[in-house]
Amino acid sequence: MADEMWDSGITQPDKKLDDIWAEEAERRLEAYRGGNLEGVPMEEVFKDK
Repeated sequence: MADEMWDSGITQPDKKLDDIWAEEAERRLEAYRGGNLEGVPMEEVFKDK
């Protein structure tokens, strides 16, 4: 996703986008801590890279 944003010309910080991502990160962290979201080991995430 970051590479797509970079390629599309988004090179400057965007406060609105930062806020959206911060809210999403908080939601995911709450879900993980509450047992509603399972983590994926780093080795699995990067195994095909």
